Amino acid sequence: MDPIALTNESIMGLQPDNLVAITIAEMGAMGDPGAIKFVDKEFKVYYTHFGEINDDLLGKAIPFLPKISLMLGDVKGLPEDWDCLYTGYGNYLFIRPGLKDGILEYIRANYKDIKMPEIVELYSHWYEALKNVFEDKK
Repeated sequence: MDPIALTNESIMGLQPDNLVAITIAEMGAMGDPGAIKFVDKEFKVYYTHFGEINDDLLGKAIPFLPKISLMLGDVKGLPEDWDCLYTGYGNYLFIRPGLKDGILEYIRANYKDIKMPEIVELYSHWYEALKNVFEDKK
């Protein structure tokens, strides 16, 4: 997964209907605080941070983002055409409906022998699980 850096100029090229996943890290999250990744149906990953992209442009490109509220795993304002998995420590994975159970099943099946909490495996392996589940649904 080699992310493509987004700029104020390129973010308007994102097509919300073509996205299958978005990861967001709260500003105080562990890992990469403030990071946002977008995954399209071809599994290209686009990457930016809050503050690197003009907030108005981000809201125009992905209209639901400014409307959601995130706080320690609690999500408010997520539209019906998105679902959420909390990946721990201020990190979130927004996915299209119908993928959540498959992602969790994939993590449980492939990482059951590792002595890490499931949420850690989800944070570490969400892309692999998403790609596997999405390919199976085609």
